[in-house]
Amino acid sequence: MERSPGRALACTALVATALGSYPVIFLGKSFVSPNYGTSLLYDTFPSLPGYDDMRKEDVRGSDAGAVMWAHLPLSFTERTALLSGELPLWNRYGASGTTLLGQGQSMFGDPLHFFVLLAGADAWTWDVKYLAAKFLFAFGMGLLAWRTSRHLGAATVIAGSSVFIGFYVYRINHPAIFSLGYAPWILVAWLAIADAPHRRALVNRILCLLLANWSMLNSGTVKEAYMFLGALNCTGALALLMGSAPIKERLGRLALVGFAGATFLLLSAPVWLTFLDALRQSYSPYNTPTAYQIQPSFMLGLFDEIFYRPLQQAERVSNPSANFVVLIGFLY
Repeated sequence: MERSPGRALACTALVATALGSYPVIFLGKSFVSPNYGTSLLYDTFPSLPGYDDMRKEDVRGSDAGAVMWAHLPLSFTERTALLSGELPLWNRYGASGTTLLGQGQSMFGDPLHFFVLLAGADAWTWDVKYLAAKFLFAFGMGLLAWRTSRHLGAATVIAGSSVFIGFYVYRINHPAIFSLGYAPWILVAWLAIADAPHRRALVNRILCLLLANWSMLNSGTVKEAYMFLGALNCTGALALLMGSAPIKERLGRLALVGFAGATFLLLSAPVWLTFLDALRQSYSPYNTPTAYQIQPSFMLGLFDEIFYRPLQQAERVSNPSANFVVLIGFLY
């Protein structure tokens, strides 16, 4: 493990992902099962033609409908368009036609999503994508802990426990899982840029940063992904500026990343520019802003959602959280 910490953390993350999602891997369950209580073609169960399984999973208020109502059928629309020799720019199957790429949730451009489209967009392909996203999150968190502490034991604990954060209970199969999966890699790339030993390594790591940002941009959410992009890149830039290298070298690397970022904005314009254009002409329930405050007395729940549950009717999920390992570390 000491000789190859990256490989050790990857193995730890892989085992943890299997443990955290064992019903999907070993027991025939699925992240996109029609039994999540989501009304589909029919409002009553069974909700699909030819389907006779009446069992219904209690998701305790988690938003299990987003992927079933939008992202799963959109993946078939995208695959159909590609097989017909078209780019999936338009969705002709809803509301007499709506923009597809421009609504910011198509996932077209996400590296993991290309596997879904190429393999048929069936349930098992989505399950593989969810598992890959959880693995990426756990592995990325382990690498972050390793790079910031150089303590392999602590990094292994973080990699092994990251798939058990309360976020995954709050968002059982929500597409925000994919945004979260890419999130650590933006910071990993920034930290790698800060200690790049030579110019070639620096260029390669900047390219990795652009890939992480591109994946986040196309991960399937707008609110979560765009906030991640802003917050994590600002954090990474601060980490680079406050590093131990000479100030001239730090500023030079930041200038290179800034140039790469400007290039990224131009290359990704077909995604974010069409979204902004559609936003100006669109309607959504979010046009009326609302906010829900987590009371300061509930702050302990930020570390583990088990502290939220007893205060909710029927122990429904109410907010995402970290886990008990993070709480122990914070107290330490």
